[in-house]
Amino acid sequence: LANKSNNKKYKPSLFRATWKVYGSRYYVIGLFLFIYTTCRFIQPFVLARFTRYFAPCSNVSFTEVIVLAILTSAFPWIMFLTRHTTFIGTSLGGMRLRCAYSELIFRKLMRLSMGSLGKISSGKIVNLLTNDVQTIERLAIDGHFLWVGLLETFVVLVILWSRVGITILLAIIYTCFVMILQMIYGKCIQLIWTKRVRKTDLRIKLMNEIVKSIHLVKMYVWERPFQLKVERVRRRETVYIILQSLVNTVKIVNAHAFPTTFFLIIFGLLWYRRAPFDTDFFTIAFVLISYLRHTYLHNMSNAYTNLSQYWAASNRIKEFLMCDEYNRSNAIAYHSKTENEESDTLYINVQQVSSNWEENSSFELNNISFSACGGDLIMIIGSIASGKSSLLMTLLGEMPITNGKISYSTKSRLCYVPQESWIFSGTIRENILYGLDYDVQKFYRCIHATALNIDLEKLPYGDSTIVGDNGIILSGGQKARLSLARALYRDDDIYLLDDPLSAVDVEVGRHIFEKCIIGKLQFKICILVTHQIQFLKYATKIIFLDK
Repeated sequence: LANKSNNKKYKPSLFRATWKVYGSRYYVIGLFLFIYTTCRFIQPFVLARFTRYFAPCSNVSFTEVIVLAILTSAFPWIMFLTRHTTFIGTSLGGMRLRCAYSELIFRKLMRLSMGSLGKISSGKIVNLLTNDVQTIERLAIDGHFLWVGLLETFVVLVILWSRVGITILLAIIYTCFVMILQMIYGKCIQLIWTKRVRKTDLRIKLMNEIVKSIHLVKMYVWERPFQLKVERVRRRETVYIILQSLVNTVKIVNAHAFPTTFFLIIFGLLWYRRAPFDTDFFTIAFVLISYLRHTYLHNMSNAYTNLSQYWAASNRIKEFLMCDEYNRSNAIAYHSKTENEESDTLYINVQQVSSNWEENSSFELNNISFSACGGDLIMIIGSIASGKSSLLMTLLGEMPITNGKISYSTKSRLCYVPQESWIFSGTIRENILYGLDYDVQKFYRCIHATALNIDLEKLPYGDSTIVGDNGIILSGGQKARLSLARALYRDDDIYLLDDPLSAVDVEVGRHIFEKCIIGKLQFKICILVTHQIQFLKYATKIIFLDK
């Protein structure tokens, strides 16, 4: 849709994309609702004509009354079937939209670039998957009542105009005034809801950060300051919730008072003008206006509210979907072997590569060039914030390349070990295998190479010990070694190690370097970011980065 929009010179629209996929189903549901509304408005006239047969001096024939009786009996069944078909259809459509939007957000999240992930908080994503997606589901359920409410209002006004004439003009003016007020209320609710959602994002983000750092909060006895901070954000959020409720209450009161005021205006003017009064028409008018009461009080009121909230939610989701995605740069290529190369030759060639996270960013890697073959150990050193981790991100294709080219051997597999180790809730063995088949000898070779065997001997269940949220807490060094063991077990071709030795002590670091980096990885291409200058003598090449 974005590419199509570029060709047609208009902006990408989430509404157009949604309508293109689900619009035809929505038309069918609207047809059933139209049948229900038509029967609903014809029914009072049929019933009034039917009862006139029993009045003295009636001009209704017996054949006509039989037809009217059949229609009177059939209308409730038709209305029952069409109403519930509409309700089931809109409910299923709303659930489909909610699932589709949730899956769309999840897929986008899996494809976001590192730069985009740094700008989007987890609180915002949670809010998209809860509040915003549910708003879209509610509009899918109530959206038809936007046009149904206008249609019912128009039909009632036409019927009344045919009976009372120019007297209806004041009621029409009042109806337009009420509709304008409802739209204004809806716009106010949209603005308040947008501001409230921002405060909700901030509160969820703050709570997530507190939960992540709860050990520090407890250690420094910071419970009270953080409690006050959360309460302050929550109070601001509550103010917007109260404002939204007040505006919504006024909107509901306005909708609730509309039919009664409408009725009083019409028949008050008829009484004032001493116009002839028809009791049958009085009953029909009362029924039709009572229909408008339900339409304005519930259906149309909710539809306007959900529509105003939909545009805000849709813009937030569209803004998220338009974020930059992870896209392996065209400057990264996999080349087949040449005539002088063996089929199993590993190599990486970086030629005058420059990269940055954003176009106008103050930080940029400039003219990086090096090459490596199987068995090479390249060490990257430099001061803090000199771009060592960014260079690894560039090699992975996460950081956009602005100039130069990176070439890999055909079908070479990259393995990246981040500086901040990641584990999931499960056993130590599951964290290392990460979905691969269990090979006992290979598993314990990786365990010994990363010095995890000593830690496993101290644990009550060994490699079956559960770690993560529902298990024991691992230290930073244990997490780093577990992440490194996971990388070793995969047995890939090119290893990008982002300072795994910084989280362990000197003795364990020496063991990992000897048994793992220059041991098990001796025939691989290993690119190591490190501050341990005592190991530089083992490097095939050294890359020094400076600000």
